[in-house]
Amino acid sequence: MAEKLQAYYQQGILPTPQQIKDSAAAGRQYTAEEVHDLTAREASITGAPGPVRKGPAATMQSVYDAQQRFADKAEEMVGKREEEVTRPDARELHSYEARAMGGHQPAHGSLSSEAQHIADTRDRHPHF
Repeated sequence: MAEKLQAYYQQGILPTPQQIKDSAAAGRQYTAEEVHDLTAREASITGAPGPVRKGPAATMQSVYDAQQRFADKAEEMVGKREEEVTRPDARELHSYEARAMGGHQPAHGSLSSEAQHIADTRDRHPHF
């Protein structure tokens, strides 16, 4: 199935899974409509009943789901006072943020790095 998709990647008809991940890393937020449209386009090409494993539609769905989980966790974290931010919270947020960015590591200054900094500072200075 993957070889069938190669020609569509080369013609620019379908994005490659790596292009989807790189766009997410650059800040692109995918929508449910985009996932649906890409899934339908891929199915019309492959004739498969669902997304091709590790293909563009499956990749975009995975990144979209990760972006939603990250947004939910970020909203939860923003509602916490600094003294309530724990190391496990910061690790979980980092994991979600990296997945939302297509597997790329969040940059210094990202929300998850700030949460980690808050947790680290509090642990080093418990009365801070």
